[in-house]
Amino acid sequence: LTTENHYFRSLDTLYISGSGLGMATQVEIVDMFGNQIPGAVGVTTSTGLNIHSGTMISIDPNATGWAGVSSLLDHTAAFGRRIKVTTPFGVSTSNATQGGAFTVSGRPEFGATAQDTFAGGGYDGGTNTYTQGAGDLVINGTNFRGVNRVTFIGGGTTPVDIDPNNPPAGYAVSADGTQLTVQSGVIPAHWIGGAGRTITLRSAASQSGTTQNITTN
Repeated sequence: LTTENHYFRSLDTLYISGSGLGMATQVEIVDMFGNQIPGAVGVTTSTGLNIHSGTMISIDPNATGWAGVSSLLDHTAAFGRRIKVTTPFGVSTSNATQGGAFTVSGRPEFGATAQDTFAGGGYDGGTNTYTQGAGDLVINGTNFRGVNRVTFIGGGTTPVDIDPNNPPAGYAVSADGTQLTVQSGVIPAHWIGGAGRTITLRSAASQSGTTQNITTN
């Protein structure tokens, strides 16, 4: 975790300190209330958990045990996630405040080409052009459940703060974190009417990714 309590699961090693950790059998990320996240699984010593001592354990970056369920773990709200450690003697959950609770996010990533990244009723892949009057814009990629800001760049710059669990009007993030839909009516006016337009997504841990260029009209 960083000092701001953001867990960047793509690259961070998650260190957990305490006592009685030498026999840990499983570590889970749980919700802010300490409850299991439906569909999420824990990591073990064969899927990313490392036992260093009785007072220190760690989780690998991109732990294999969380492959396929990472979007369920992501949360942009401060103190939105906690850690639960299981040992043969019981379970213990980290506290719900500074040092024990945190955000979870991965690096926002996009398709290999503009045509893989952009979609929606207003997008023409043949010309890589988005026409506002023709429909909404869809952005494809991964790790979008941990995104807390969308910035439209071109003809000006407009940042829009979002919470995937409670997005502003006109925005929607898919449950698996692979699509962001932006309704045509909320796209900033300066972004329409030119070439070289991009969109940057920033994660809760301040890790950003930027789309390929697109032309808009």
